Amino acid sequence: GPYRVTASKDGFQGTYTDARIALGQPADLGEFKMTAATGRPAGGGTAADVEKLNAELRKMVADAEALASAGKYDEAIAAFDALLAKGVASPAEIHFRIGQLHSEKKDWKASEAAYLKALELKPDFARAQLELANVYQISGQKEKAAELMAKAQSGGEGDASVQYSAGVVHINAGRHEEAAVAFNKAIAIDPTLAEAYFHLGTIALNQN
Repeated sequence: GPYRVTASKDGFQGTYTDARIALGQPADLGEFKMTAATGRPAGGGTAADVEKLNAELRKMVADAEALASAGKYDEAIAAFDALLAKGVASPAEIHFRIGQLHSEKKDWKASEAAYLKALELKPDFARAQLELANVYQISGQKEKAAELMAKAQSGGEGDASVQYSAGVVHINAGRHEEAAVAFNKAIAIDPTLAEAYFHLGTIALNQN
């Protein structure tokens, strides 16, 4: 991106949305983010005002991700909180990233709260379901973890990143057979997913 979608109708003022989408590799924190300003800014304004706002939001996302990459998790969380206060078109994804950063800090309560907020805003958010399942697994809430895992894998049946992430959660829980099934599903969807092959090889070595 960025990408622009324009909508218009006779008798109505045209509007457009600018959006930038970035997909991280499965081996990364698993980021997915989209920020956009739609139509005219609050209180009126021109198309140039919208573009200026989008540029500002994109820079805020980039700055927040740079802090996260540098391991400055508290500062990155504060930066994402500022994005939420600014107003973005996809707050669920921002709460998801905040949850991931709290997980990096091993602050499981804060991580759980962030993922729950993401799911409140976007109930079918499979990646958030998986990450929350991992939090529940770590904190000993195995029934909740299993329920969310099943829901996430069902909802993300055709999504390689979801199946890959499910495999990672299964590995962390010591469920190697279930992990292998998930990684094979991921490869069937995306045969270029090198990390999934790596994990399958590691599982095979451990079984032998």
